[in-house]
Amino acid sequence: MPTATPTTATQRRASSRNGPLWKIPIKNATTTTINHFLGGGSAWTYQRHSFSSTEDNSKTILSSHELVSLLEQELSHTMKVDTNPYELERHGRGESHHPTAPPVAIVYPASVQQVVEVVQFCQRHNTPLIPFGVGTSLEGHVAATSSRPTISLDTCLLQEMELPNFDKVDERGDLVWPDLIATVGAGVTRHTLNNALRHTGLHFVVDPGADATLGGMVACGASGTTAVQYGTMRENIVAVQAVMANGNLVHAGTKALKNSAGYDLLGLWCGSEGTLGVITSVTVKLHPIPQHVVALVCVFDNLYQAAQVVAALKFQSIPLSRCELLDTSSVVAFNQYNNSSSSSSESSRPPKMVEKPTLLLELQASSPTMLEELVKQ
Repeated sequence: MPTATPTTATQRRASSRNGPLWKIPIKNATTTTINHFLGGGSAWTYQRHSFSSTEDNSKTILSSHELVSLLEQELSHTMKVDTNPYELERHGRGESHHPTAPPVAIVYPASVQQVVEVVQFCQRHNTPLIPFGVGTSLEGHVAATSSRPTISLDTCLLQEMELPNFDKVDERGDLVWPDLIATVGAGVTRHTLNNALRHTGLHFVVDPGADATLGGMVACGASGTTAVQYGTMRENIVAVQAVMANGNLVHAGTKALKNSAGYDLLGLWCGSEGTLGVITSVTVKLHPIPQHVVALVCVFDNLYQAAQVVAALKFQSIPLSRCELLDTSSVVAFNQYNNSSSSSSESSRPPKMVEKPTLLLELQASSPTMLEELVKQ
């Protein structure tokens, strides 16, 4: 089997300089293939590429003008290509403190095949590519920091959704209960998914705060206040479809909730931040919407007391669905922001919080009586 590791010192040094695989163009790559059969007989192919400095320098690096011109010639007839300065600025930053580094152009593929075309274009022309959701990430990885002109691939048009069908019947006319999963395009946001699920009594539970795309939430390994009960994004995905850096379309995972065969290839994609490929669709777990929810704000003299309360709630199996801990510095910052906000009048501002460690909790149950009994126990 060919090796996936550079075999000479020159290759090893070049590989180290090149950094993440996804942001480096590919030519004459050494390939290792793992055919791993996941439930239902589907195969996942993983390819690892090694580079040498000669391969990188043998191709001419295009100028920004040349790259935009080639994009318009080869791709603008099938998808939108944007060079609007405002949009370039927006695609060069997230919501973190990192400085803005805009790409030279943005492409908007509307299908998986178009994503493949964009990736193959970047491979042919030695061009870095950065996948982009809605720009709510905090890690700074959407900034085009490469010395080469860079393209941003916006996934906002990948909007297909496959939701549970509660009207399906078998040949005898009996209702067939669907699986509690949904398959959505990488550009679907969590609010869009939950609005589409409203009539089903189900919802997607991972809540990072921002209305992020599902593809971006997988790429960043998103979590939120609901992690205390439902886990993070890693625990709430069952399958991913993506386009690798060489243009291959791959699938990791299956719709089966239980699968322990072979390598955990699905877990590689969660938190990969665009370094493995462009995520095009995600299959996520769904949960019933709780019937009764109670929100609590608890103030403590110190952080130790707050941590002990959370531990006690978990130990007693209290149905804790959300949990957020604010230290004193965070509460002070919130109060200062609310007081300095010029957009809200005095009467509409939220009340000042007590400047001590604070727990924000949500408890849920099927009825108020059941929740009261659980807490009393």
